[in-house]
Amino acid sequence: MDIVARFQGGANAGHTVVWQGNEIAFHHIPSGIIHNHITGILGPGMVVEIPVLLDEIRYLKGLGISVDGRLKIDWRTHVVRADHKEEDAKDKLVGTTKRGIGPAYRDKYGRKGLRIVDIFYPQYVDHLPKELLDHYTKYCDALSPYVCDTVELLHDAINEGKSILAEGAQGTLLDIGFGTYPYVTASHTITGGTCIGLGISPKAITEVIGVFKAYTTRVGNGPLPTELEPELESSLRERGREYGATTRRPRRCGWLDLHWLKFAVKLNGVDKLAITKLDVLTGLPEIKVAVGYEEELPFMTDDAHPIYVSLKGWNTDIRGVKKYSELPLNARRYLKFIEDTLEVPIKWISTGPERDAIILR
Repeated sequence: MDIVARFQGGANAGHTVVWQGNEIAFHHIPSGIIHNHITGILGPGMVVEIPVLLDEIRYLKGLGISVDGRLKIDWRTHVVRADHKEEDAKDKLVGTTKRGIGPAYRDKYGRKGLRIVDIFYPQYVDHLPKELLDHYTKYCDALSPYVCDTVELLHDAINEGKSILAEGAQGTLLDIGFGTYPYVTASHTITGGTCIGLGISPKAITEVIGVFKAYTTRVGNGPLPTELEPELESSLRERGREYGATTRRPRRCGWLDLHWLKFAVKLNGVDKLAITKLDVLTGLPEIKVAVGYEEELPFMTDDAHPIYVSLKGWNTDIRGVKKYSELPLNARRYLKFIEDTLEVPIKWISTGPERDAIILR
């Protein structure tokens, strides 16, 4: 791998990585930056909160992870302003992260947004007040080492045959167009969003990896028809440490929903799957999986009644297991049921939070 590129979202992401005993929550910067040979890209489809980004850079440097010469921010990337956060803080409907993401995207499409390039060339900007531009020009020196044309950088890398991983933020069903509207994020989280958010051709995408948890979670408002009963939900939340990396809000937990996961696989054109947190299900005598709904509705709603298949659980501790053959029989049956239903192979199985707690098949 040579490049890891974020293509949408902003500081509403919280991609947690355990590295050398440190739990790092990446908000803007691609998580692959922990490897010193990786170039990390913040693509033009993102919205960036500059003070938070600079804090993130300083935090990583404090851990011994220098991003100098390796972090690239596209000059077209839009900025999350203070007024965006103030507006987002008043949200009561969606239950957002209060990071100002929605208002920033709204202003982008309303042609009232502030781009990184506007900070460097305020004399050419006539759609924003001078006071606003003056406020943000103070960040020029700090941002200057990182800002460039990442579209050109990516196309050069593609032509040179380099390996590029596009890192999405938020799940498929939070996509602005295909998610559980209006309880969605403000950008396209799906595979198609990669092309728009990075400025690359669809023909450049050679493989799509779908990442999903062994159960379903959701932060904030919106439908979760497989949501667990309170006692079991609380237990699973604690075992899986299901608290938002950005907001620390408790995540809601439900049984795996293969009906909507199959939709996500289809929508994204998934070639291979990676399942996370399989170890969290250890100890459950019964594991339910939703395979459909009694109602034929084209959208997700809590009023729908899931059709469940019940599978036997396992008691053997699988945390840190690295061989598929060492998984308990019922854990392997659970994985096979998922594969057979989705008709896509599971190639990566996470058995713990550590980066090396993974089974490669």
